[in-house]
Parts: sequence; structure tokens; C-alpha cells
Amino acid sequence: DCIRVWSVGGELRQLMRPPSNPQQRCTPVTSLDVRASGASGDGIAGQLATCDVYGIFSLWDVERGAVVRAWDLRQPLSDLAFGPEGMVAAAGDRGDCFLIDPRRPTDVGVSAPR
Repeated sequence: DCIRVWSVGGELRQLMRPPSNPQQRCTPVTSLDVRASGASGDGIAGQLATCDVYGIFSLWDVERGAVVRAWDLRQPLSDLAFGPEGMVAAAGDRGDCFLIDPRRPTDVGVSAPR
């Protein structure tokens, strides 16, 4: 499986393969979001974020078609979205909400259900 990036004119621009997962099988991507180049005037290049059924959240460099960083959040992930300043929120299958700031990759916030 791979993520296909198309131009506005309908040309295939990039085939991006998700990183290996713990099961070494096909990686069903459950959500994807895009952050445009220079969003919020911060000068950061275009980014794409994905999450999958194995709990892997990946941040991609769209121009290179490569994973910049991946986090194993240890539970199936169902949705994600970019927020202000490049932060990303991801929803876990057990009800946890993860807040990830790619500028501080070891500091992942978790809000668990009560």
C-alpha cells in the first residue's frame, strides 16, 4: 500500500510508502491530514501526517516523499488533524487523545478518558 499525491492538474506526483509496522504487514492508513507550505507564516515546508490501525503516527515531508519521524502510540488510531503551529492531535481506539508537537518529539501529551 502507498499514499498517492496528485497535482491539481491530475498528475501523479509522489508514491509514499508507510514505514514498517510491528506486524510487518500491509499498513491500513486510517487518517491523513495535510499542512500547506508556510502555514501560519512559519516557513515550514508542506507536511503530511498519517495514522494507522497499528498505532503508528507518521509525519511526512511531501517534497521528498519520506517519513520525517514516526511515533508508536501503542493503540489503533482512528483520526488525526493538524492544529495551530504544526501541532497534531490524534484519536486512539481506547478513547485517548494524543497531542504531538513535532518540534518536541519526545513530549507527547495524552488525555485519557475518565
